[in-house]
Amino acid sequence: MPRPIPKLSAILATGALAAFASAQTRLMRLDGLPNGPTVNKVPAAGLGDLDGDGIGDFAIGRAALANYDGAVFLHSGRNGALIARVDGGAGLGSSFGMAIADIGDVDRDGTADFAVGAGGHRIGAAQVGAVHVYSGRTRTRLTSLFGDGDGDLFGSVLAGVGDVNADGIPDFAIGAPENGNAAFSYGRGYVRVISGHNLATWLQTYGARTSDEYGSAIAGVGDVDGDGRDDFMVGALLEMAPSSGQGSARVYSGVSGNVLYEFFAERASDHFGVAVGSPGDVDADGIADFMVGAISMVNPTPAKVWLYSGADGTSLGAVIGEPGSGVFGLRLERAGDVDQDGHADFWVSDPMNSAIAPMLGAVHLVSGRTRTTLKTLRGPSSGSGFGFTLAGIRDLDRDGLPELGIGVPMAGLPQGGTTTRFDVISPARRVALFGAGCSTTQLPLLDATAPTLGQAMTTFVSSRAVPSPGVLLLSAVPDRPFALQHGCTLYLDLAGVSTLANFVTDGGGRWVGAFPIPPINSLVGVPFAMQSFIVATAGPQLLDATNGVYATIGN
Repeated sequence: MPRPIPKLSAILATGALAAFASAQTRLMRLDGLPNGPTVNKVPAAGLGDLDGDGIGDFAIGRAALANYDGAVFLHSGRNGALIARVDGGAGLGSSFGMAIADIGDVDRDGTADFAVGAGGHRIGAAQVGAVHVYSGRTRTRLTSLFGDGDGDLFGSVLAGVGDVNADGIPDFAIGAPENGNAAFSYGRGYVRVISGHNLATWLQTYGARTSDEYGSAIAGVGDVDGDGRDDFMVGALLEMAPSSGQGSARVYSGVSGNVLYEFFAERASDHFGVAVGSPGDVDADGIADFMVGAISMVNPTPAKVWLYSGADGTSLGAVIGEPGSGVFGLRLERAGDVDQDGHADFWVSDPMNSAIAPMLGAVHLVSGRTRTTLKTLRGPSSGSGFGFTLAGIRDLDRDGLPELGIGVPMAGLPQGGTTTRFDVISPARRVALFGAGCSTTQLPLLDATAPTLGQAMTTFVSSRAVPSPGVLLLSAVPDRPFALQHGCTLYLDLAGVSTLANFVTDGGGRWVGAFPIPPINSLVGVPFAMQSFIVATAGPQLLDATNGVYATIGN
């Protein structure tokens, strides 16, 4: 095995990567267009494989663009490149893009489709709201759905809810949380469940009273009652509870719309139900459970996220925000079993968190077993609002867990002003295999063991079964992979690339290299990127490229 040139320890010792020690396991970062007057949201959603490269993609909404005509930007999960832009329409002022949802393959063409909410859409003088359904494959509009009346904000909330009618085609739900009172923007609210089979209304549920804000949050929760059909959950953050608390959350049968479980706020002004969902099975009883956010902005006690049993609806307790939290529980997202203890974990956002700096924002990964924080991600600067959006994204690094998209609506630009920023985070392993290689013969693969202080990290290259020269390169983790020619992608930071090793694969197309990690405590938490290039034997490119490996040093 050729000796690495130069040694990994020598590169790390230069301090070239030390500036990234505070970074998280970030797969990519996108800086978007100026956000306009709506700076508190970066609507986003993970989608299916829109571009046919075998990797899930994602969408980011810009509802405030062009006088609120709005647009949705579809991005590659492989490298963040823009796949397509879908516009709301000039002069509509509909806030197109204020909500986005992966609704599954409703047109049965093999590619998952998506829906876009436009809560400000007008029909004549009435601002009824609309939802537009698009083909994921062609980006053509399949249908448009409209609210019942003026001020509905129909389409401001969207969620895929699985297959509620058991016809083999996924369905989705639309929230209209401010139904019927445009003057004061409060109403009873309703949720409409749409059949993916014919894009017609399957059922519609309603809030109890005017001003409940029913439909302020919606989530699919799987088959709760065991009837073979998926069910769904709805929040009503202003409903007055029997205990004089404020806010509710209900779980509904997808078949009948009957209430299966209902949960109510603990205190006045809790805004219980601002976020709802299923974290997965947190109590390890084999049945997925429920979670509800209660941001409690005017109460002196911290905000909470409540957990409930999916087996019988009983309370599993609450998770409390850290000192300095602001709206802990404003957004919730499942994480999978990140710490591999048999209990599902989940993400909680707190975009007004000021524990370290004013309005820095934070996103917490919470253990489903202990209800303690496993990891906290924090914003880039004061006032950034880190975590105003959480979006579950399909597994991009092949570790079996979903990635997390985090919206940063007020990340400052060097020249001042605001911009939207979107980070894609891998929650789990210290080694992430990201993206895909390129070759006209056989895709080469790069893998590595987790880098640990005082131990050797081993790298593995596998390619076509013929001896071939190659190179292993190292850099800081880039903000965003860089698209090359011939379908290749560079998963390295162009600002500083170093050679770890020159090598020749064996007759089976394999190479193994070992690299000592120096026992320097300051290196713990430092991430870096690696990628190999191998001399091509066919095709227009001179070099075949592997996937990228993003690794973080541990102890």
